Amino acid sequence: MVFAMFFFYIEAQVPGIGIFGVSGVIAFLVGSFLLVGGLTPPAIPQAPDAPTFRVNYFLLAGIAAGMLALIPFVTKDLTRARKLASEDRSSAVPVVGQVAVVTSPLDPQGSVHVGGEEWTAISDSGELIEKGEEVIVSESEGLTLKIFRSSEAYGDSPCKDSSQRRSAMGIINFLKDYQKMARFRWGNFEGMKGPGPVWLVPIMHSGTRVDLRTEVLDIEHQTNITKDNAPIHIDFLVYMRVMAEYADRAVLEVENYRDAVIGLATTTLRAVVGDIDLDEVLSQRERINTVLREKLDSETERWGIKVTNVEIREIEPPPDIQEAMNRQMSAERVRRAVVREADGTRAAAITVAEGEKQAAILKAEGERQAEILQAEGDRQAAVLRAQGFSTALEKIYDVAQRVDANTLSLQYFDTLKELGASPSTKFILPMEFTNLLKPFMSMTEKRSGDGQDDAG
Repeated sequence: MVFAMFFFYIEAQVPGIGIFGVSGVIAFLVGSFLLVGGLTPPAIPQAPDAPTFRVNYFLLAGIAAGMLALIPFVTKDLTRARKLASEDRSSAVPVVGQVAVVTSPLDPQGSVHVGGEEWTAISDSGELIEKGEEVIVSESEGLTLKIFRSSEAYGDSPCKDSSQRRSAMGIINFLKDYQKMARFRWGNFEGMKGPGPVWLVPIMHSGTRVDLRTEVLDIEHQTNITKDNAPIHIDFLVYMRVMAEYADRAVLEVENYRDAVIGLATTTLRAVVGDIDLDEVLSQRERINTVLREKLDSETERWGIKVTNVEIREIEPPPDIQEAMNRQMSAERVRRAVVREADGTRAAAITVAEGEKQAAILKAEGERQAEILQAEGDRQAAVLRAQGFSTALEKIYDVAQRVDANTLSLQYFDTLKELGASPSTKFILPMEFTNLLKPFMSMTEKRSGDGQDDAG
């Protein structure tokens, strides 16, 4: 009988196809047969040497007490299962919000077990969901359910508390590498179990699963007042995870660590923003992220939570401040344009002046080189002319050695003849020129005297 009640309880708790229920019925029939066979009335004749079967009344009393103790729990679970099944059949939106177990992989369509029945299901995200994973029913379209992973539900809906996670516990729980379970026996904490199979004996044990992966908390718009009394709306993301070595604190020290982190993050953000001016809030996001992360991490350490990162996603100032910021931005753009234009004009003037300077330098260098070359040419020409003149003088001197005074006088007369042919009316002759004519005059006088003598 005890086995029968045990199988009935398993059938009510664990999704299946009725195997545990059939096993309970068989155990119940076998136990009844044994009990009835052992209570044979004494009036029925029996052979003297036939073996007799007697029931231990203490054992019978213990079995009866155990059955009576299990009957309320079994009745409660069976009633709840029947109620949920009847509600699912009559409701237009069946089992929405309940935890289901994938019985065939969803890629994206498959089947799930929920409310004691098999349903056709489609994954909302379109991703592959393996068999045996826990999912949440989001909505119903006829006889097809739309589902998503339970981990996504906890990440998007931080209000899921530990009692909801505990309701999905079964007798045998297979924990993944990123999961831990806090197991309680008779209400006393035994420790963190997993990964792998973890047993939970009904009535004796209870458990709470803890996910060790990094979770993202989306903090919606929060109105904050800056140091200069400017209201702004800020929404940000908090990345956190439960530390494996302190996972028990996330269960024992805080009722719902997600709600606690959200509340702490909201108040911490207001405190941080309240000490900063609006301009600094808009321009120093990284510093605010760092301060928030450090403060949250120091506070959540006592809960076994590690805040790995905080990212401000959007800062929305009031409309009047946005308008003022737009005007300031326009003025800043105009200023930058003017500055750039002035810088361009200055750079152009510098470039032109530099070009002119280089041109003047090159021109002066060219003139210098030209003068040097011209002077060198003049020097060489003068040398050549002097050499030519010297050679000419030497030639003249050689010729003059063989020329008499009369010949030179004739040359002097040719020179005077050329002077007389010029249009000049005045001639300046040096005194030495008359000396040059003395030989010729002497010769003329001599010849005149000789003629007179001959005439006499």
